Amino acid sequence: MGANRMMQPPSAPEIAQLGQALMLGTRKRPITLPPAVSALIPATSSLSPAMLALVLAGQHARFERPAAPSLAPALESDLKLHADPRPMLSDASRRLLKQLLTLAKGDAPEAVLTACRDRATARGLRLHPFDLPVFAPYLRGGETQAASLPASSGADDVAALDAESWKAMPPQQRVDALRRFRFASPDAARALLEETFRSEAAPDRAAFLGVMAVHLTAADLPFLEAAAKDRADAARTTAQRLAGSIPGTDAYRNRLSGAAGMFITRGVTDEAKRKKHLSTGLAAMKGAVGHSAFQTLEGLRPEDLAGRLGLTLDAFVDALPIGEDILILPLLPAAVAEGNAALCAALIRRLSGLRALVVLWSHRPDGLDAPDHLRPALAEALISLAVRGQFPDAQTLHTFYRINRGPLLDALAAKLLASKIWRTHIADLTAPNADNKTPNAVKEAALLIPGGQLDAFLESIAALPPHLSLPARIFAEFCQSLGRTSPVASLTQSR
Repeated sequence: MGANRMMQPPSAPEIAQLGQALMLGTRKRPITLPPAVSALIPATSSLSPAMLALVLAGQHARFERPAAPSLAPALESDLKLHADPRPMLSDASRRLLKQLLTLAKGDAPEAVLTACRDRATARGLRLHPFDLPVFAPYLRGGETQAASLPASSGADDVAALDAESWKAMPPQQRVDALRRFRFASPDAARALLEETFRSEAAPDRAAFLGVMAVHLTAADLPFLEAAAKDRADAARTTAQRLAGSIPGTDAYRNRLSGAAGMFITRGVTDEAKRKKHLSTGLAAMKGAVGHSAFQTLEGLRPEDLAGRLGLTLDAFVDALPIGEDILILPLLPAAVAEGNAALCAALIRRLSGLRALVVLWSHRPDGLDAPDHLRPALAEALISLAVRGQFPDAQTLHTFYRINRGPLLDALAAKLLASKIWRTHIADLTAPNADNKTPNAVKEAALLIPGGQLDAFLESIAALPPHLSLPARIFAEFCQSLGRTSPVASLTQSR
């Protein structure tokens, strides 16, 4: 009988009542043992009920099996992250990436770490999920979401986008996708933006409208006129400016007349030909005045401006005064948007120097992001300008990287590394009297070097001391490790 009773241990509520009695004290609540326990106590036992209750509670606590904790439902972003089938960085690549973060902290690491992520993405690899919390604050363009998404195809032609898939992208990828779509199918891209425009956040509306600068035509005018009544100032201003950049409209003709009035033409007799030179006095314009002049010219087609001045396009470009950057720079995005590589190169040759590109990027003109087929020609023009002067500073090299949206082609990188300005820059840094605080752009130059030229790059900086070359070395070694080490297979989600 006793054995049968032992098969029915005290229930959890009975044990809880014993615990409460022990906590309150036996005088307030006398101990009442469970019947199954009382039946087992010998009549001759000298143990008090309180002692037996303590023993019973202790044994119960010892063998109690706690209930499994309830887990919070997995976020959709987490599920997508772990469902990514791409392999992850190798252990060697992860170590180099962490070293780079340690070295770059306090020195604007965003550009370098984002370049590392882009190099890994281009090779079909992704960051390890365990590393994302550390690196996410320093990664531009979607942070953890962008780190888990595949790279773009790199082609100008894109598959047709639909509203659902486009809205599911991270914000920066949405801008890039819409721009590619606009290059490939202008009308379809406008229709897509019209469909979703009113449901977008105000900052996104302005950014998406900027993409309309690509292949801008009169067919876009009704949409832009409607967007010009937007509640957000940035979206309204962008729409108004783009509406005034459509050739054939009254707004465009008025802007063209105002821009032409900024120029002074003066004839100069040349032995070969009579040539007009243009002057505006804009070279010294800075601040608000310079920005106003920039906006006056931005979005106007150079050939239309040349025609208003009675010049051919080639004559107009030749007549532009070299060094009046605030006059030349706003014409460059229009040439980029039209995909005119020859015009881009001609305008770049009229700039005072590479530093002018930083001014261009600070104005953030719409249409500066070139289509894929134009970027090599644009980069070649920039490198040709670079090798004729002083080596670019770090900020200018960052602008190179952003315009090119990645490293240079092998031939252009080889041209840069073989140039006199690069050798002179390295020689100045290794000179015995060189100041430790001498500005150098070795780390930023590394971002532009493609995989095929990394060995040559490392050889060229071999003589530099570690404090000048270490971040660039580790970046180059990281890029090399992506192809020389075995990646880690994607994790399998436990069930």
